[in-house]
Amino acid sequence: PDRSNLELWPMAMDHAVYIWNHLPKQRVGFSPDELFTGVQSDHIALNRLHIWGCPGYVLDPQLQNGKKIPKCTRRSRQGQFMGFSPHHSTKVALMLNVTTGKISPQFHVVFDDSFETVASTFLSQRSKV
Repeated sequence: PDRSNLELWPMAMDHAVYIWNHLPKQRVGFSPDELFTGVQSDHIALNRLHIWGCPGYVLDPQLQNGKKIPKCTRRSRQGQFMGFSPHHSTKVALMLNVTTGKISPQFHVVFDDSFETVASTFLSQRSKV
């Protein structure tokens, strides 16, 4: 909650529209994207879906370029998933850098869709009750 920003909600809506357009509908058996283009999909993009706003860990840029970094240096930085880049492949995620507040396309990301790496003050307060 401390990292939520109402200015990011249009990106959440874009992600919801992306999911809606790529999920096959039970009544028809095809997704809206398939009906619009007339091309049947293998739905492989559904395997890459992530929860909007989930934490992701982006590999250090020096390691992405094949360079080495000192042993005790952090190898990744935490970000927040903001959807997929409209200008790249569906494998490229838009990640919010929680330190700088900037959003950039990233390829080397490990996602935490179950939010296991995020401490929750709400859950710890509830367990005391």
